[in-house]
Amino acid sequence: MQEHAAEHTKDGSSLWLLHITDNHLFADPSESRHGIASVDSLQKVLASASETRQPDLVVNTGDIAHDRTREVYEMFVSMVREFFDCPMIATPGNHDLDKPFDEVLSRDAITMNRWHIVGVDTHIDDVVGGFVSENEMSRVKEVLRTNELPTLVFGHHPASEIGCAWIDEHRISNGDAFLTELEPFSHVKAYLSGHVHQKFDEYVNDLLLMTTPSTCWQFKTGSDSFAVDDLLPGWRWLELRADGKINTHVERLDTV
Repeated sequence: MQEHAAEHTKDGSSLWLLHITDNHLFADPSESRHGIASVDSLQKVLASASETRQPDLVVNTGDIAHDRTREVYEMFVSMVREFFDCPMIATPGNHDLDKPFDEVLSRDAITMNRWHIVGVDTHIDDVVGGFVSENEMSRVKEVLRTNELPTLVFGHHPASEIGCAWIDEHRISNGDAFLTELEPFSHVKAYLSGHVHQKFDEYVNDLLLMTTPSTCWQFKTGSDSFAVDDLLPGWRWLELRADGKINTHVERLDTV
């Protein structure tokens, strides 16, 4: 059964969002890459995050599955639900497949505590690089026109270069145009993404661009070619405040 998101309300002046991304889950929980078993590391990330707080919303920006079956997506949902019962929304990454992803997970935009959280699909099945189609951009713009609450947009691929040459080749290929399309919507405060397996925070004009470490293996920052870092799996907390401001920080496991 697919999870669905809709309009929600909560008490308090801030909306707490937990961002997890690039989980690369295998059907066999013992399988690993680069010395890390991704199922086990996600379990540890969720457990550690739950010790900090219960989020109001969980957002996943894709590459949930390495083995791209419905059962793996269902396993992901079950793992999250072991620790959190709040709404969850997601968008697919280049390792995901539309059909099993959509059978289990929700891409629905969600309104919570006077914030609007909107996903954009930057992936094409079996293509590494990112792209925002004309139809997808039109859909997102229509959503932004009809709701002027402070808004966080999220997708899998970064919209800008992050200073890592081999990964920058696979950012949203029309990322500059995508950011230009967002400019007229001053209520859009940030674009949140994954894909790069590393932390990145930068403002473009007044728009905050963020990427978050993977819940499994990490890629080395500033590298010209593929390189794995020895940094540990991580996640990002975002405090979306009632005044439209965002406080955010990344946390990591102490050990795997």
